[in-house]
Order: sequence, then structure tokens, then C-alpha cells
Amino acid sequence: MRRETRAGTKVTGKPFILKNSLLALAVFLVLAGVGCGGGNAVAPTPTPVPQAIAITSQPSSQAVRLGQTANFSVTATGTSPLAYQWNKNGTPISGAINASYTTPPTVAADNDSVFAVMITNPAGSVTSGTRRLLLNPPKDGDLRFQQVDAVSTRDRYIGQFHTDILGNLAINWGDYGSPLQLSPLGKCASDGSTLNCAWFFSLFVSPETRLTSSYQAGLLANFQNDLSALPAGTVITSVDLEPANNAYATSWIKSSSGGVFTPVTSQSVLPANFQTVASQEAAVGHVITAVGFNAGMVLYVSYGWQSDLVTVYEVQVASATFDTMVSQASALAQQGYIITAIGGDTTNGLLLVGTRVQGDTMPRPFKAVTTPSEDVNALLWSQGYSLVATFDNGLGTAMTWIGEK
Repeated sequence: MRRETRAGTKVTGKPFILKNSLLALAVFLVLAGVGCGGGNAVAPTPTPVPQAIAITSQPSSQAVRLGQTANFSVTATGTSPLAYQWNKNGTPISGAINASYTTPPTVAADNDSVFAVMITNPAGSVTSGTRRLLLNPPKDGDLRFQQVDAVSTRDRYIGQFHTDILGNLAINWGDYGSPLQLSPLGKCASDGSTLNCAWFFSLFVSPETRLTSSYQAGLLANFQNDLSALPAGTVITSVDLEPANNAYATSWIKSSSGGVFTPVTSQSVLPANFQTVASQEAAVGHVITAVGFNAGMVLYVSYGWQSDLVTVYEVQVASATFDTMVSQASALAQQGYIITAIGGDTTNGLLLVGTRVQGDTMPRPFKAVTTPSEDVNALLWSQGYSLVATFDNGLGTAMTWIGEK
């Protein structure tokens, strides 16, 4: 179709389509804020800042029997997604990419392995604390094994300080303590007075002790009565007897969980018969926890436990001097023994008692640290070792700490 304008020009097409197109373009420009003034523009949504990872529950060290599996787990917050990678002894574990990790059935080589997990999200990465896998531990709550592999010692101690007790004095401490310190020096003055005796020991703070340690000294003539008066949940951890001064000192430990350790056996035997008697105790499930000399006779203390009435133990007694104590203790640990008692003196020598579950010969981690040349905290406490003995050189220049786990 063709028509003419007023000016006489002919236009071909459909003018209303052009008008509609111009109107649509104008509306688009206004909505888009194009041109002077820009109109009412819609601001873009800001990208949220990723929240950094925070570990709210660290993994815990695990203790299982040989052949069992162990499970490590962690809880963390932060912007998703959270990616996990567990490692063993510093090497990533293939497929271990969840918040928890279960090991394959354990073998002897897994003992004292170290595990940790790295968690990653858009804000970055964080790595958990390192935790240990310990095999063939004593049962939780078994105070007869010097706190080896116990909850209170697996991951670390918090602190440590020395103290001492005098004749006829008792000290209670709401945490974990060491056995009495051994020394080539005499514990008592030569005047024969019970009050002029002193013994040293160490006290520790640990996150989950639920333990009470006590150190007491008294008249040797009252030792058996004092022992019988202790609560049923108490275990003697060391003893020293000074017949020339009619004095004794002992350390003991008690748990708030209320375990019953019975019967208490305390008797004196000839040194030549001690191994035989110790083996008889072990065969009926008793563990020797303290040993000392009384006028040349071996006095020992042993306990059964109501939660462990069927286990048969094996025991090995070793004689040592201050120079050979570390090597003897290490040899016992390599045969799978936990050192459950140590004591003695310069006149009669030192005795070490190692106890293990019958047939369990898997070596146990062992370490001896001598101060001041070595850092006890870094090499022993922070690595989960339990203190089984401490002794000095008698010169005031060095102390040796023996740890086992």
C-alpha cells in the first residue's frame, strides 16, 4: 500500500510498528538507568565473606587392642563446603576425607602412630592437634599401671612442680602425681628421728585427671595399719622404708570413679624369692604397684581390681643400680612390660617390676630424659608419656625422668 505525506513524499511500510519500537526502547533505557540521571538502578547483591574454620572439638588419642580398629573424629564450623584430609605420621591417608576416620585393623607397627586432620574451606585451611594411636593399653580406670595410656596422660600434662614431705606429714593433691623420687642420698638424718626424714616427688596438672594423689610419711611400725585404713579405691604407687628411723613414706592415687582395688597384699620376702612370689601374684590377676627394702627384705604391695577379675598377668623383676636403671627399664618395655613398681636404695640396690598381660610381648614406647640438658616438657610430657620413675644423681646437677606408654 502507498500513501502520500503532506509534503508529498511517498512512504512505503507500516508507520505504527516504528512508533511501537521507539516506545519500547525508551522504556528499556529508563529501567536500565541509561542516560543523564540514570533513573532508579538496582544495586548488585554483595558476595558474602567466607567464615574462617574453627575447630570446636579436637580429635582424641585412641587406645585399642592389637587387631581392633580405632576411630578419630573432629567437629568444625565455618563456611561450607568443609573438606577434610586425615594424615598419619604426616602423610595423607588415601580416601580419609570425612569428619571422622576409622583405621583398618591395627598391626604392631601402628603403635604410637600420630594422626591429624587438615580442614579446608573457601576462607583457608586449619590443621587439628596431633593425636596418638596406642595399642594394648591397660583398661581405663586401672590405677595399677602408673597411669600409662590413661586419659589423664595420653595427650599431655599441663604443668609440673616439685614438693616434699616430712616425717608424720600428709599432703593431698587433686591431680596426677609421680612416684617418690629415688636418690643415692639418704632420706633421713643420722640422728634416728622420724621427724628428720624427707622425700621428694612431682605433681602434675592434667585436663581430665579426676584423680586425687596423696603423699604421706609416718611411723614404720604403723605402716600395715595405715595401709589397711586406705579407701578401697586407692592404689599405693610407691613406698620407701627407713627402719633406722622407724619411718616410712608412700604415695597413693585414688579416682573419683569409685573403682575398688582389692585385696591388698603387702608382705616381706627374701630377695631371692621375690620373682617367684611376684609370678604367683600375677597368675591370680594381681599387680605389684610398689616395692622397697625393709632391713634387707623385699616389701611389696599388690592389688586386684573388681573390674578385672579374669586377666592373667606375667611379671618380670629386674635388679638395677642408678647407672643401669634406664637400660633395665628400657629392656622391660621392649618385651611389652609396663613398669608398675620401682624402688630400693643404695645399700640393697634398686628393683623394677614389669607387668604385662599374659602373652602380650608387643614393645611399648619408652623414653628417658635427663635434665637440665634436655627439655622434659617437649620430650616427655607433651608426647603422652606417663612418668613411671624419677631419680637424681645425688649431686644436685641432674635428674632423670623415665616415661612409658
